[in-house]
Amino acid sequence: MSAPAPLDAPTTALVRVAAAIALGDDAALRDRMKAARGAGVPALWMEELLLQSLLNVGYPLTLVAFAVWR
Repeated sequence: MSAPAPLDAPTTALVRVAAAIALGDDAALRDRMKAARGAGVPALWMEELLLQSLLNVGYPLTLVAFAVWR
């Protein structure tokens, strides 16, 4: 059995943003969102991640993440 293929840059950036949202670390969230833009993450993907985060981490952390994104 071979090792799984590594994630592409946009997907890796989204995973890092999701982790920062869950941790509630505003500084890391800002840095990771900036890196996600640099990695070419489409805005639609980021907005979907933010909407899904509402279900996983709750309203307060998601609200902060939306504020950082906008």
